[in-house]
Amino acid sequence: MDQEQSQIHIDAVYEWMGKQIDEKKVKPNSNLGKATCYGLKHWEKLTAFMKVEGMPLSNIALERLIKRIVLHRKNSLFYKTEKGAYVGDVLMSIIQTANEAKINVPELSGCSH
Repeated sequence: MDQEQSQIHIDAVYEWMGKQIDEKKVKPNSNLGKATCYGLKHWEKLTAFMKVEGMPLSNIALERLIKRIVLHRKNSLFYKTEKGAYVGDVLMSIIQTANEAKINVPELSGCSH
Protein backbone atom coordinates (compact mmCIF):
# COMPACT_ATOMS: atom_id res chain seq x y z
CA MET A 1 0.00 0.00 0.00
CA ASP A 2 1.49 3.38 -0.94
CA GLN A 3 1.41 6.58 1.10
CA GLU A 4 -1.61 8.05 -0.69
CA GLN A 5 -3.72 5.00 0.06
CA SER A 6 -2.39 4.87 3.62
CA GLN A 7 -3.23 8.55 4.15
CA ILE A 8 -6.89 7.81 3.36
CA HIS A 9 -6.99 5.20 6.13
CA ILE A 10 -5.07 7.39 8.59
CA ASP A 11 -7.49 10.26 7.96
CA ALA A 12 -10.42 7.88 8.55
CA VAL A 13 -8.95 6.78 11.90
CA TYR A 14 -8.48 10.41 12.96
CA GLU A 15 -12.06 11.24 11.99
CA TRP A 16 -13.38 8.17 13.85
CA MET A 17 -11.43 9.06 16.97
CA GLY A 18 -12.74 12.63 16.89
CA LYS A 19 -16.34 11.39 16.56
CA GLN A 20 -15.93 9.04 19.51
CA ILE A 21 -15.04 11.97 21.76
CA ASP A 22 -17.26 14.67 20.19
CA GLU A 23 -20.38 12.50 20.14
CA LYS A 24 -19.61 11.10 23.61
CA LYS A 25 -19.63 7.53 22.30
CA VAL A 26 -16.74 6.73 24.61
CA LYS A 27 -16.13 7.88 28.16
CA PRO A 28 -12.96 10.00 28.36
CA ASN A 29 -11.84 8.22 31.55
CA SER A 30 -12.25 4.70 30.12
CA ASN A 31 -9.21 2.92 28.68
CA LEU A 32 -10.48 3.47 25.13
CA GLY A 33 -11.26 7.10 25.94
CA LYS A 34 -7.79 7.71 27.34
CA ALA A 35 -6.17 6.05 24.33
CA THR A 36 -8.37 8.07 21.95
CA CYS A 37 -7.60 11.35 23.70
CA TYR A 38 -3.90 10.52 23.67
CA GLY A 39 -4.05 9.73 19.96
CA LEU A 40 -5.81 12.97 19.15
CA LYS A 41 -3.49 15.04 21.34
CA HIS A 42 -0.34 13.54 19.80
CA TRP A 43 -1.68 12.96 16.27
CA GLU A 44 0.96 15.10 14.54
CA LYS A 45 3.82 13.14 16.13
CA LEU A 46 2.14 9.76 15.68
CA THR A 47 1.66 10.32 11.96
CA ALA A 48 4.95 12.12 11.20
CA PHE A 49 6.20 8.99 9.38
CA MET A 50 3.65 9.73 6.65
CA LYS A 51 5.57 12.87 5.69
CA VAL A 52 8.77 10.97 4.82
CA GLU A 53 8.67 9.57 1.30
CA GLY A 54 9.43 5.87 1.14
CA MET A 55 9.13 5.38 4.90
CA PRO A 56 8.10 1.78 5.58
CA LEU A 57 4.79 1.40 7.39
CA SER A 58 6.20 -1.45 9.44
CA ASN A 59 9.18 -1.39 11.77
CA ILE A 60 9.53 -5.18 11.91
CA ALA A 61 13.04 -5.12 10.38
CA LEU A 62 14.25 -2.72 13.07
CA GLU A 63 12.57 -4.76 15.80
CA ARG A 64 14.36 -7.89 14.55
CA LEU A 65 17.70 -6.08 14.62
CA ILE A 66 17.08 -4.79 18.15
CA LYS A 67 16.14 -8.31 19.24
CA ARG A 68 19.51 -9.60 17.94
CA ILE A 69 21.34 -6.83 19.80
CA VAL A 70 19.49 -7.55 23.04
CA LEU A 71 20.17 -11.28 22.73
CA HIS A 72 23.87 -10.62 22.07
CA ARG A 73 24.03 -8.29 25.07
CA LYS A 74 22.39 -10.92 27.28
CA ASN A 75 24.79 -13.62 26.05
CA SER A 76 27.80 -11.34 26.48
CA LEU A 77 27.34 -11.52 30.24
CA PHE A 78 28.97 -14.94 30.05
CA TYR A 79 32.25 -13.93 28.40
CA LYS A 80 35.17 -14.90 30.64
CA THR A 81 37.30 -11.83 29.92
CA GLU A 82 36.85 -8.25 28.79
CA LYS A 83 38.93 -9.04 25.69
CA GLY A 84 36.63 -11.96 24.86
CA ALA A 85 33.63 -9.64 25.13
CA TYR A 86 35.35 -7.13 22.86
CA VAL A 87 36.03 -9.80 20.23
CA GLY A 88 32.41 -10.97 20.48
CA ASP A 89 31.19 -7.39 19.95
CA VAL A 90 33.41 -6.93 16.90
CA LEU A 91 32.25 -10.21 15.39
CA MET A 92 28.60 -9.33 16.03
CA SER A 93 29.14 -5.99 14.30
CA ILE A 94 30.76 -7.68 11.29
CA ILE A 95 28.01 -10.30 11.07
CA GLN A 96 25.21 -7.73 11.26
CA THR A 97 26.92 -5.49 8.69
CA ALA A 98 27.28 -8.49 6.37
CA ASN A 99 23.60 -9.35 6.86
CA GLU A 100 22.58 -5.80 5.95
CA ALA A 101 24.81 -5.97 2.86
CA LYS A 102 23.11 -9.25 1.87
CA ILE A 103 26.36 -11.23 2.25
CA ASN A 104 25.91 -14.86 3.21
CA VAL A 105 27.44 -14.91 6.69
CA PRO A 106 28.31 -18.66 6.79
CA GLU A 107 30.70 -17.99 3.88
CA LEU A 108 32.69 -15.70 6.16
CA SER A 109 33.38 -18.45 8.68
CA GLY A 110 36.09 -20.21 6.64
CA CYS A 111 39.59 -18.84 6.88
CA SER A 112 41.61 -18.90 3.65
CA HIS A 113 45.19 -18.61 4.98
